[in-house]
Amino acid sequence: MGFLIGGLQQSRMIAEDLVIPAGLSIEIPVMCVEVGRFSDCEASRAAGRAPLSVVSAGSQGADVGRRQEKVWAAVQTHEHRSGQRPTHSLEQIMVEDRKNRETQRRIDEQVTREFHALPHQVGLVATANGEPILMEMFGSPDLAREYIPDLIRGLAFDVDGYEPFPSTPERIMEFLSDASAVKFQHSTQPSGATRIQGANGRVQLQGIWVESRTYIHVMATNSRHPIMSGV
Repeated sequence: MGFLIGGLQQSRMIAEDLVIPAGLSIEIPVMCVEVGRFSDCEASRAAGRAPLSVVSAGSQGADVGRRQEKVWAAVQTHEHRSGQRPTHSLEQIMVEDRKNRETQRRIDEQVTREFHALPHQVGLVATANGEPILMEMFGSPDLAREYIPDLIRGLAFDVDGYEPFPSTPERIMEFLSDASAVKFQHSTQPSGATRIQGANGRVQLQGIWVESRTYIHVMATNSRHPIMSGV
């Protein structure tokens, strides 16, 4: 969820987690992240995962049209930082800003050079301005090692303009406690996997599990954080 597929007729973002068994062909829910183009070009995965504000805008709520409007608004917010692009492509924004903007370039370089998952690590909690903004967990250390670097690179766009300010264990544990208290609804995918979604006054939670509630991916976001305003 949240990864960009560039090129094609428009750049798009995968809007929800899916399990696709071998040999099964299904439609993938996507959101447009390039409002100014509808013409063929070669597919690309250069940008990786979208900023959290865009991911959340495209994955929360039942009204697909409203979600798409929020995605375009979130893309526009990121575009305003460094200038308008001809087709308002989120992929172009992310690729160029990683080269040209200090925050994105620094975090990209740090992740490439310094990120090493801890033994048995399956997730992380991210904070901005001292407040937790995201908890994300994966079903295995291998999945975490594969996806966390792009997750952090996407977050670099959300925290641009925020001063580094550490959180506290108490704030993090309070956020995790709120996340664990979310009551969620679930739906079954064609593969038999179960998608979950829920929210309380502070946390938006979504994820996917397979048999015996074995989680593949769980994401909880702090809906009260300023970064999430409008999502």
